[in-house]
Amino acid sequence: ECINSDGKIFPPITTRFNFAFTQGGPGCTVKTLETITGMTIEHFAVVDFLGFKSVVDALGGVEVCIPQDVNDNKSKLFVKAGLQTLDGEASLAYVRTRLGLGDGGDISRISRQQDFLKSMVRKTTSSQVLLDPIRLFRTLSEVAKSLTTDPKLGSVEKMTALARSLAGIDPAKIRFMTAPISTNPKDRNTLVFSTIESTKLWNALA
Repeated sequence: ECINSDGKIFPPITTRFNFAFTQGGPGCTVKTLETITGMTIEHFAVVDFLGFKSVVDALGGVEVCIPQDVNDNKSKLFVKAGLQTLDGEASLAYVRTRLGLGDGGDISRISRQQDFLKSMVRKTTSSQVLLDPIRLFRTLSEVAKSLTTDPKLGSVEKMTALARSLAGIDPAKIRFMTAPISTNPKDRNTLVFSTIESTKLWNALA
């Protein structure tokens, strides 16, 4: 059960995870995640597609390793294999495309999105950004304009402090993980958390 920003109460149901956001926004998503994992989520940030492009452009692009040539008319992504610096428009197409890369499934796309975020972290924590006050402020201004956050996180000043606190972190030590999953035996078209393995992960994170 959760309450959206208008105060409407939604009863608990069992359905696909992303429905929580569709139904009640980030508050319902946070409540769902906390209920599933037993963890407390202290802050959240939601970035829209337009904001995502603006942030990448403010960073001066993000370098990614493209495993193969991509010519995807649906996502409008046309890039050569190898190291490429993508602008905001190309970056959005890269993280959204299904057919152009991988096996066309959600899990493959999630893995690619995680790799992109690693590259984004490397760029954000590099001296090119953190030691350039103008670029840092421009980047964080775009972030502030494009994000929906909880009230405690939303100002440029607070995000500046957060960004500077990351300066000493080695991006190579930042790990992205996908929750252990298995095919849903009830419909074979969706995935469910693997109970034992997922519980180990939630406990370790907590």
